[in-house]
Amino acid sequence: MNDCRSVLTELLDATADEAPESPDAPWRRRILRKLHTVKGAAAFLELDAVANSLHAIEGMLTDQDAVEHTVLRDSVRQALSLLADDDVAISTEAAVEHRVGEALWWANELIQSTARRLGKRVFIVVRGGDLVISERTHQALQATLQHLVRNAIVHGIEGPDTRERAGKPAAGLITIAAGRSESGVWVSVTDNGAGITEQIRPTLFQFGQTTAAKADLDAGRGLGLATVHDVAVDMGGRVECESREGEGTSFTLHLPDPG
Repeated sequence: MNDCRSVLTELLDATADEAPESPDAPWRRRILRKLHTVKGAAAFLELDAVANSLHAIEGMLTDQDAVEHTVLRDSVRQALSLLADDDVAISTEAAVEHRVGEALWWANELIQSTARRLGKRVFIVVRGGDLVISERTHQALQATLQHLVRNAIVHGIEGPDTRERAGKPAAGLITIAAGRSESGVWVSVTDNGAGITEQIRPTLFQFGQTTAAKADLDAGRGLGLATVHDVAVDMGGRVECESREGEGTSFTLHLPDPG
């Protein structure tokens, strides 16, 4: 069973009592984290009907009002019906090789397709792609790096005109680097974009916090960075952010890894 079917089935199980529930129900954050990741994978694979269906379900789960379970479950069943064809696979764990670079098979296409959609120009550089990692670390990177890269494109890199007015090249740069430390591995995603203001930094990893004006398939729910934080902490690691306004931002994952 792929990741998408799995999270939708988990959602059906969580809402089996058919009763409305508080938006703070404990299962919501866990499922939203998984749902947000598979939605991004569906959008990347250009499975638009699936991605839009998952986006609608995500909206119900982030609504501040209690959700009627019968309505939610109908939407989940509709999404599952879109996956009825066994040829459709949306898995964030499709690759099993244990090298950082092979866990980034999606990166260039994701960056270019998202940048085109937003009217931006972005290049990517990968350093340390040959670093050997464990299966557990590989899975953690699969669950987090897409969020960090998408965040850099949507919120970090400015549009060409804005960059040129600031004396920057029209095209932005995202650098993904990896290395080994005494306690495990580190992987960073760095952009040379607008940077993050001091006012925003304290809430970066808070669940539901976003600076986007509206929610779409790229951003706006306040789930991506919260997911990165949760995955790192659940694994016994951490995520750090360094930023300079007008110069760019770097997020670094520190994860335990036996090597």
